[in-house]
Amino acid sequence: MAKWLWEIFWLCVAHPLLCVTDLAAFLGISSHAVHQLVRDLHQLGVLVPTETSTSVRWQLAETGLRLLARVTASPLQRFLHLPATTPLHQRGVKGLLHQAAHTACVYGFFATLALALVRVDGAALRW
Repeated sequence: MAKWLWEIFWLCVAHPLLCVTDLAAFLGISSHAVHQLVRDLHQLGVLVPTETSTSVRWQLAETGLRLLARVTASPLQRFLHLPATTPLHQRGVKGLLHQAAHTACVYGFFATLALALVRVDGAALRW
C-alpha cells in the first residue's frame, strides 16, 4: 500500500491537479482504491483538494511540499510559487488553474492513452 502512496505523491509532484480518475489510469488500479489512497494522503496533510470547473483535483499541501524538499534535499523555495504566502502553494499550479479546462483535457488524453496501452504487449506510457 505504501508503494501506491509514494506513486501518487510523485505523480502529484510532476503533474499537479490530477483527478482520481486520471491517477487510476496512470497507476493501473481502480478509482476506488485511488480515492482511498488520496484520502489517506489528504488526512496526513500531504495533498489538498482543489475544486476546478471540471472536477476536484489534487495538489501538494504545505506538508507535502516540505516532504518533497526533505526527500530531495532541496530548499523548499525551489518548489514554491513565489513570493511565498501562507499557506504555501506548489510552483506551477497557479498557471494550471487559470487554464483548468485545458489542463483537465490534456491529463484526460494521457489517461485515455495509458488505459489503451494496457492492451498492447510491452507498451507503457512514459511521461
